[in-house]
Amino acid sequence: MAWLAIQSMVRPLVSDPHREIVVNKCASCGQHFVVVFTQTEAGDGDDGDDGGDALGWQAVPINDAAFRAPGTARRAAVQALVEQLGDGERCLVRHQRGSEHHTSWVDGGFALGPG
Repeated sequence: MAWLAIQSMVRPLVSDPHREIVVNKCASCGQHFVVVFTQTEAGDGDDGDDGGDALGWQAVPINDAAFRAPGTARRAAVQALVEQLGDGERCLVRHQRGSEHHTSWVDGGFALGPG
């Protein structure tokens, strides 16, 4: 249910074919979240995995100052800021491949990795 509550996009920050960073908010309480979407393309099929591309989302709650911080910053600055925001924080994480998905809260933050 938590994942469904934070689907209201407030503003996009980064949008590329395999990565998107947006600010969403909770429909119930109004809490803002930075949500990072990544897509990893499936291999060439030789590995026997026909589940499609791996999709992942990471969401970290942010305060009002962090909500205003990205402004019109460049992509690299936005990504660095997002990693700082998520450092050590509890994050909502969702993984999906094909029709299978798993959502959970994890402690310790997240890292964006290359992209």
